[in-house]
Amino acid sequence: MYKQSTTNGSAVVAAVLMAGLVLMPAAGSAATITFDDGSGHSGLAEFSLPSSTQLRIVLQNTSSNPASDAPGLLTSLAFDLPGQMSITGGSVTVTEGSKSINFLVGTDPVFVFGGDDVSGEWGYGNSGTTGFDSLVNYVSTNTAGVVPFGGVNLDDTESLNGPQGGLATPDWVPGGLGGIVDSVTFDLNLSGPLDSVSFLDNGAIIEFGSDERFLSSGESIPPTEAVPEPVTAVGVIIAVGVMAMQVRRRLLA
Repeated sequence: MYKQSTTNGSAVVAAVLMAGLVLMPAAGSAATITFDDGSGHSGLAEFSLPSSTQLRIVLQNTSSNPASDAPGLLTSLAFDLPGQMSITGGSVTVTEGSKSINFLVGTDPVFVFGGDDVSGEWGYGNSGTTGFDSLVNYVSTNTAGVVPFGGVNLDDTESLNGPQGGLATPDWVPGGLGGIVDSVTFDLNLSGPLDSVSFLDNGAIIEFGSDERFLSSGESIPPTEAVPEPVTAVGVIIAVGVMAMQVRRRLLA
């Protein structure tokens, strides 16, 4: 009886551990960075790690006095990943609560809303470009050194045509361009594992228009909730498994 109980208890522990490892959240960290040069142009970027090889960025145009047309569009974000790490691809979606403005195919308006894919409007780079100083990794609607994320963009072309597709504010005057009011979310695939966003200590830069204005990062706001480390999660799972084994032993005694 005792031997059977031990075997079944071990199976319970193994099952709980397996379930826990499947459901256990990846280790990571998060930070929010603001950009503001006092001119009325400003932006905000939230960085997080859904997994060790994926970087999520929510980028928002928060300008209070934006310029019209291209100079009012937030078109790029640059940062510096550690070592030789690079962006290898990913996707871009409209953040919940945001929407498109002034996109046309011919004379027909095109609308996208929260959750819709706009990868065709953006690309990524890993070799830096004008205005980004020593920051080599970036996402952009502009074409300099950029690899498109892929897909047809909102005006039905297959090539990037930034500043179109950049981020606008609700009071932006579009002129002849289309934009997103006021936020998109990037899910970036990385060439290697990343366990924190401490690379942001090197700063970040956003661009408006095409070389129109560059803003360096200001305040960095740490996450309000810590992400549990895998070791801690495994410890909890083991404790639950041991308790389950003890209960089963008593039932079979």
